[in-house]
Amino acid sequence: MAAHALHLLGEVMAAPGADAAAQALARVLQPAWGADAVAVGWRAAHAPDAPTRLAACEPAVPQERRDALIAALDEAMDQGCALTSDPMKQTGAAPGTLLPVNLAQRLAAAGGGHVLTVPLPGDGGADDRPGRAHGAVCLCRAAPWTADDVERLSHLLAAAAPALALREAAGRSAWQRVRQDAREAWQRLRSGPARWRWTLGASGAALLAALLLPVDAEVAGRARIEGWQQRVLAAPADGFLQAVHAQPGQAVRAGQVLVDLADRDLQIERARWASALAQHENSYAAAMARSDRGEAAVALARAAEAEAQLALADAQLQRAQLTAPLDGVVIEGDLSQRIGAPVKQGDALMTVADTRRHRVIVEVDEADIGRVQPGQRGTLAVSALPWRTLDLQVQRVTPLARAVDGANVYEVEARLIGPLPPELRPGLLGRAEVVTAREPLLWTAARAGATRLRVLAWRWTG
Repeated sequence: MAAHALHLLGEVMAAPGADAAAQALARVLQPAWGADAVAVGWRAAHAPDAPTRLAACEPAVPQERRDALIAALDEAMDQGCALTSDPMKQTGAAPGTLLPVNLAQRLAAAGGGHVLTVPLPGDGGADDRPGRAHGAVCLCRAAPWTADDVERLSHLLAAAAPALALREAAGRSAWQRVRQDAREAWQRLRSGPARWRWTLGASGAALLAALLLPVDAEVAGRARIEGWQQRVLAAPADGFLQAVHAQPGQAVRAGQVLVDLADRDLQIERARWASALAQHENSYAAAMARSDRGEAAVALARAAEAEAQLALADAQLQRAQLTAPLDGVVIEGDLSQRIGAPVKQGDALMTVADTRRHRVIVEVDEADIGRVQPGQRGTLAVSALPWRTLDLQVQRVTPLARAVDGANVYEVEARLIGPLPPELRPGLLGRAEVVTAREPLLWTAARAGATRLRVLAWRWTG
């Protein structure tokens, strides 16, 4: 018996797959037990409700005979015990117990001989319980089966069942393994304590409710703070820097002198035109004294020209001092290292931003810009003030996009609402979130993925 079992295990383990292992089992059992036919079949462990599959049959038999053998295998697996076609072999049960049904066994032996079907023990899965065996072996022979034969064959197949289970498990696909693991987990949960089932059910209900309850759907983007008004101080004429009275970051008042331009050339120009004006006025007076109306008209015209040039020189002298146009802070224009440097008319020298009111520029990705509308509210978190958030309201959506870090973004202009901290300065960076609607959390979380999948599908199919 031990040698036979070792030989049987060796043949099964040497087989390359599940069906080959079943065929090896049938080939070894047929001569050892004097069987006319040996059939091996099993149900898939990942789908125990699936029909029984005949994995091996030695020798090959007609289809009608195969159907009878499969029915005998099903009958033994469903009842979880060894069955024979001889009714006398089913006696000896304890009083009051139901006798096993062996109708399929008798039908399989209708052509002559005796049939014995032994179920294979399961592999320890969640469905390994009486009545849910995953495999069976059916043997047909001319001699009747004794109780000793049934016991010996049952022990032999119990030793070979783990090897068959390993071969069957190795042939499963990844999806079949996932299905079996899920089924076993569900069976363990169903057979576990009631409190665990209630806990898991309550947790699932809470998670489902959290996913379906409406929450604020937000669009986020990088943000920067700017002054509500920004004024640029430009050079009024060609000249040189003489003095600088303010630096970037310094608060200034309206009318405060910020930059002095060198005015020596302007002073000389003014003196020249002032002298010319006096000369033309004297010429006009002398011509009038001589009653020379022609000369008087020429002198008057030249005096008017000199007066105009003098007024222009005075205006340029006045603009040689650049003053702050409003109360605010200097945000651009560090001229401390450029004293004496030449400047040209129109050169931007300084930028002053209004600090009494601020605006926020939010960069929104093109995939989300359609959800942003004027009037929507949100929050702003500034990197310099991470412990505090500020309320904002969308004022305007810029209709043109620009490329930033490889992505197209639109600039959304918003204004801050409520009291502002004194530390707030133009130029600070942060992150803004604009509330666009109230939607279920599940849809909010899946929106980004759905949008990208839709774009990919359009690219592939377009």
